[in-house]
Amino acid sequence: LALKTAGLDSMNGFYHIGRASRPALALDAMEPLRPLLADSAVLAALNRGEMETDDFRREDGAVLLNEEGRRKVIRAYERRMDSSMAHGNKSATLRKMISVNIRDLADNMAALPSKYRPLEIK
Repeated sequence: LALKTAGLDSMNGFYHIGRASRPALALDAMEPLRPLLADSAVLAALNRGEMETDDFRREDGAVLLNEEGRRKVIRAYERRMDSSMAHGNKSATLRKMISVNIRDLADNMAALPSKYRPLEIK
């Protein structure tokens, strides 16, 4: 939503390739935030004892979250997104900071001089 609000196409990324169900720019924007948001939310849930062995299942040699485990991770993630954080002289929720960061990205993209020159036939 933040990308769309900033006027950016989530399918056109820098690092990831956009596909029908894979918004490349959203993945690009999330990559540097992954430790701050996703990883820390999951680790906090594990450290608080919110996750239990019963929240996981084994399948073909992999360990996966079951439905209840996914609900717990989503709750932890939402709690993390709603937590406040200081940035410069401001404080806001991580959800708000992401929106501001995406708007800054759009502004910076618009300000860059383009090396593209349309074909001119003389």
